Amino acid sequence: MRDPLGDTGTEVSTRRKVTGLAAVLVLVAVLVALRPSLLMTVLIIVGLVLTIMLHEAGHLIGAKRGGMKATEFFLGFGPRLWSIRRGETEYGIKAIPAGGYVRVIGMSNLEEVDPADEARTYRAASYPRRMVMILAGVTVNLVLAFLLTFTFLVGHDQERVTTNVGTVMAGTPAAAAGIRAGDRIVAIDGERVTDWEQVGPAVRRADGSIEVTVERDGATRTVTVTPEIIDGARRMGVTASLTNEPVPPLEAVPRTFSVLWTGTQQTVGGIAHLFTPSGVEQYSRTVQNPDANG
Repeated sequence: MRDPLGDTGTEVSTRRKVTGLAAVLVLVAVLVALRPSLLMTVLIIVGLVLTIMLHEAGHLIGAKRGGMKATEFFLGFGPRLWSIRRGETEYGIKAIPAGGYVRVIGMSNLEEVDPADEARTYRAASYPRRMVMILAGVTVNLVLAFLLTFTFLVGHDQERVTTNVGTVMAGTPAAAAGIRAGDRIVAIDGERVTDWEQVGPAVRRADGSIEVTVERDGATRTVTVTPEIIDGARRMGVTASLTNEPVPPLEAVPRTFSVLWTGTQQTVGGIAHLFTPSGVEQYSRTVQNPDANG
């Protein structure tokens, strides 16, 4: 892992470095002020840069923990614009912000290394330590994906189905029994209801009339409902009420894993489908006639 463009060796004065960086930042600020729509593009670019650098930071930490010598940690490639040395590692920014890299000595058998540092090269490290360094970058990305998904779930209200009645269809058994929108169904035939998913099965498996206990204005009442065949199934003619509630942190943890697993499956499935005969055919049609899928 090193700068693929190499270092041009061009010396740039500190004043020019600072001036160049300031000019870029001012230019970006002016463009965003003139075109506010560019803000999202800038944020996406900044997010990608941060993701790349966090990925590289994983490699850096893995290398240092494995006893390897990392001499450079840079954002961008090409000529240096700014850098600072901390210990044996130089941290900085280069002129072409197209990624970033960590330079660990001895990544190849052909690289010449000071004999005193040979024991700290990548090639001299044990296989487990090399694997830790390589996988550390991916691990950082996975942790970042988990944290971002978790934060999104906890920070945004999610639509939930409640046990409250949202609507009562006219002319249905529920309407005839006096059930109203806003009532909370607490029991059916004496069996406590804590989830709307319990309502449908309880109604369908009942033989004849059912006793529905609802809560209204702080008081409970039980009414008799005789379900009828509606849309091909035994129903009493009510729908659930929806509400927006934040996801509790403890509940968000397994949901985060579920979201990431589902996203991974869909991504892998989509890529795999692209290489099937039908996927290749569909891709070819899209490329040849992109408006056909609109």
